[in-house]
Amino acid sequence: MHHDKVYVGKMLIHKEITEEKLKEAVKKFVGKINQLPPRISRVKRVVREREVKKFELTNFDSKNKTAEFICEVQAGTYIRKLIDDLGKELGVGAQMTELRRTRAGLFSDKDKEFVKIEDVEKAVEEYKKGKEEKLRKILIPAEKILEIIPFIEIDKKWMYKLTHGSPIFDEMLSNLKEEKKIIDSKEPFLIICDGKLVEIAKFTDKFEQKSILAKPSVVLI
Repeated sequence: MHHDKVYVGKMLIHKEITEEKLKEAVKKFVGKINQLPPRISRVKRVVREREVKKFELTNFDSKNKTAEFICEVQAGTYIRKLIDDLGKELGVGAQMTELRRTRAGLFSDKDKEFVKIEDVEKAVEEYKKGKEEKLRKILIPAEKILEIIPFIEIDKKWMYKLTHGSPIFDEMLSNLKEEKKIIDSKEPFLIICDGKLVEIAKFTDKFEQKSILAKPSVVLI
């Protein structure tokens, strides 16, 4: 949610303009910018600072007054507002007409082919009939999150207790010194067993026993 995003899109410029002037205006929106979220948005409409790491034109059609672009932005940046502000900077007006997100954090359209919702529905129907091949090609394994959040590994013998609400004890940790650093950071962390994701956990101080380090916050199994 809080990682950078990359988008490709298309804008319509309301009046004729030269490509050179458009490119010069685009440069002004690279770096730290102040942005007021659009009227229709899920956040409070107050000016916020956001970072635009990349904003470039990839195609310009002067006849139809359209331009294609690519931009890499900080999470929480509104692209349609970015284009609207660009139009105001130009003094001619502009609006976003197409937009596609190509990367969000570590997830990219290069990792998996985009899938239509109709294809997902068909794959689910086949899965219900015992054919899971198509659905497996579509779904991204939950273990992908191991690339983002720190994790500790638990031996199989403790699985029953963990999946029935048990906190984590010192004796459950395979590398006590290193894994205590993760737990003591008080940030959410993952618990894995045999290379598979078991649950998400976080530090808690609600227990009196000194040996207890953490308890499950979300059980995924």
